[in-house]
Amino acid sequence: LDDAAARTRLEQLWGAALPTTPGKRYSEMLNGAGADIKAMFIMGADPASERPAWAATLDKLDFLVVQDIFLTETA
Repeated sequence: LDDAAARTRLEQLWGAALPTTPGKRYSEMLNGAGADIKAMFIMGADPASERPAWAATLDKLDFLVVQDIFLTETA
């Protein structure tokens, strides 16, 4: 994000504008699940067991993919 030359080069290669500011953090995405976040791909994490409120917000998603080695509460 901070390297303007690299960003410009990638924008030219990909034919698209890249963001100049960081995206949402882990907790911000989970807090916004079902509201401003409609789909998630969760890999190697178990947010449903980390906070009960997150388990409720995950139920509000339109689409959820969970990839993990073990069957977790989130899966």
